Amino acid sequence: MTPPHPFTTDGCSAWPDDGWVDCCVVHDVAYWCGGSAEDRARADELLESCVASVAPRMAPVMWLGVRMGGVPWMPTPWRWGYGWDYPSGYAAPTAHTDEY
Repeated sequence: MTPPHPFTTDGCSAWPDDGWVDCCVVHDVAYWCGGSAEDRARADELLESCVASVAPRMAPVMWLGVRMGGVPWMPTPWRWGYGWDYPSGYAAPTAHTDEY
């Protein structure tokens, strides 16, 4: 199901939009949609992998930032499930694919 609020992106929230900004935009799509805690963990792993292909030393720092700052219970514009009304929380676990 598509979230009721339109997709928005600010690139790499609170990070410089450097050579990894495309990774951040794809990650934002996953965060906009939300889903289960497992879906979020997978989205964050995919972000880390994508950033590592461009800036290996930055990847674990960005992973830590999104794990700490992207929780669904904080009313931030970059929280997990930001396309849904706050608070949206985590959805029940579902089967996932390697695509967003």
